[in-house]
Amino acid sequence: MTEGGRHAVPPPIARRDIVALTALRGAAAWWVVLYHVNELVPLTVPGRELLLHGSYAVDLFFVLSGFVIGLAYGQTFGSGVRAREYARFIGIRFARVYPLHLLTLALTITVPIAFAATGRPVDQFRFSFEGFVQSFFLLQNWGFQPRFVWNVPSWSISTELGFYLAFPVLVGALMRLGRGSAQLAIVGVALVGAIYLMGEATGGLTANTPRWGLVRCLSECMLGCWVWLSASRWAVTARGSVGLSAMAATLAGACALGAPAHATLPASFALLTWALALPGGVGRALEWRVLIWLGEVSFATYLCHYVIRDWVRMGLLGRVPDLVLLGLYIGFVLLASAALHAWVERPGRNWGRALVNRWTAPRGVAVTMDRGA
Repeated sequence: MTEGGRHAVPPPIARRDIVALTALRGAAAWWVVLYHVNELVPLTVPGRELLLHGSYAVDLFFVLSGFVIGLAYGQTFGSGVRAREYARFIGIRFARVYPLHLLTLALTITVPIAFAATGRPVDQFRFSFEGFVQSFFLLQNWGFQPRFVWNVPSWSISTELGFYLAFPVLVGALMRLGRGSAQLAIVGVALVGAIYLMGEATGGLTANTPRWGLVRCLSECMLGCWVWLSASRWAVTARGSVGLSAMAATLAGACALGAPAHATLPASFALLTWALALPGGVGRALEWRVLIWLGEVSFATYLCHYVIRDWVRMGLLGRVPDLVLLGLYIGFVLLASAALHAWVERPGRNWGRALVNRWTAPRGVAVTMDRGA
């Protein structure tokens, strides 16, 4: 379907808040949190094996990010890249992630200081000056480092910056390659196949992430863009969302039974995203106020939880019962997430967007901003 030379998105998914995906983002963030807390306090709970695979939640983030960015900006660059639109897009994306990244990076400085002050050994590699400079500019995970540095979760924000820079060109290429239904299906298979081959070459999705994280991010974000484009081209009913969910669950189950994650999870996450994005489908099961709130603050949760983990490890590990430590850690993360979202992330995003609009928007033209993208 085209409109004015560009591919038009039919009303079912056109520029609306998809709260089920917001809730899913919150669940993914806490999957990462519990994965990291399990390194401090082994969790003996039902589903513990699932928690041990929490590093794969980042792959879900990438697919979700690609879908949301495609939905918000795909048509803008479908017929070419113009300097003003590109500058505005990059400025808005930077405003979305950088204020909170900068603050959590600054908070992470307290960790090596506290280690040194209390006589604990400081990881000279993680807390190197070179790593700090690269983290400051969000370049730390572009293949320059053999290990994670400073605020560990920010590695994925670094790779998403690479995706933002390349997105206008990549989404245009995706829309050209996938002009017809058959071509679009082939592109989807090719993306899943490329991710599989990357996993085979590197030893798995999570293997050697400091070196290969950028490739992992680009390929999975583009898979998310493919889901957006496919959902906009192919009419799938609410009942069809059940079938998509069933396929996603089957692939996830295959992974749980021993199939390679790089052969199953990216496709599973793509199908799940598609299913939840359909109005009136299975996504209604996630439309709980608490889950939606966790999704709204999920970026703050993701970026702050590791520095809190460092402090909990220094101050509480071995001094309080494990159950108390776990409760305190979860409480600290929730409080920090709420505060950082309200006082840093949201004001920084709004201020940055206003500044970008002032610099790039033509006079007299009202600009509609994406919400939460």
